Amino acid sequence: MAVKLRLGQKIKNYEILEAFDPGAFAFAYKARDTSTKRPVFFKLYKSPSPTIRWFSAYVTHQEEIKTRIQSGPAKNQCYEFIEFFIEKRFFHQVFEFVEGMSLKKCIDLLDEDPAAFTWEARVVFAKVMMAGIKALH
Repeated sequence: MAVKLRLGQKIKNYEILEAFDPGAFAFAYKARDTSTKRPVFFKLYKSPSPTIRWFSAYVTHQEEIKTRIQSGPAKNQCYEFIEFFIEKRFFHQVFEFVEGMSLKKCIDLLDEDPAAFTWEARVVFAKVMMAGIKALH
């Protein structure tokens, strides 16, 4: 199992800046690319690891996702998938860091000011929430 990273720790050319709540399969962090100083979203997977039978197929799947995002219509509608790599037998992914606010902050803001978000933004929120509920079921 992967070990949590420490603030200030460097993996490849990324420095860990902030830890987020861990998910079921990965630890998530805000990090900085040390060569460009760009903030990134950094994931350290608890599983899969190279010792798992289906790991190779998973890596191939990740490569295909990155290719589709970079070369297809999703490029303009999706976060940037920067890279994935294996280091110390663990799988890491790096994505564009998107500044934003938590769902709780969004709901609190809507309670204070019903006009805080456009109709289009509300539709996006609804789609994201429904996709999450669908995934849970």
